[in-house]
Amino acid sequence: VTREAVVPVLAAARQVGLTVVHAPSPPVAEQFEQLERHAPPPPASEPDWPPAAFRSRQGAYAAFRGPRAQPPGIPPIDALGMSPHIDVQDGEFVVATGDQLHALLRERGVLHLVYAGFATNWCILNRDYGMRAMARRGYNMVLLREATMGVEFPDTLAAETATEMAVREVEQQLGFSAANGDFLAACAHCAA
Repeated sequence: VTREAVVPVLAAARQVGLTVVHAPSPPVAEQFEQLERHAPPPPASEPDWPPAAFRSRQGAYAAFRGPRAQPPGIPPIDALGMSPHIDVQDGEFVVATGDQLHALLRERGVLHLVYAGFATNWCILNRDYGMRAMARRGYNMVLLREATMGVEFPDTLAAETATEMAVREVEQQLGFSAANGDFLAACAHCAA
């Protein structure tokens, strides 16, 4: 999907001068010097409730850790990194938070966001720079259908059910979806 669907739309976006923003998980974003162009705002004061030990599921609260942290464990999604097919170029941006993305978009006057990438049903929809959060901020959003893939499970993989349901949620509640061919044609028209 990256090589055949994401890379071509990324190349077209670059060719017509669209602002390209990469938004991997925060630990992955920290690997890129472009992250420093829009430093995240200082953290708000830490809440006093629930207690810090409970929020981090430490000590007496360790039994409440999620399934990724319970034996035998599942590697954290943040450990996956970005695809080697995606090269973050010098003039592009990397963000780790929704506030960072919002500040960048304000600075550049961007109103329309085009989403492509992975974990549609997790990251693209739910991160603080994802479609739900940016819809609350009032942006117009488009998800490129062929340039995304949800986190599938053994019983959903063949039909890509998780991906399909995420795309439908976008189309019904958050914004629009478009085919890669339509996006590429629009970029070609702008370049002409």
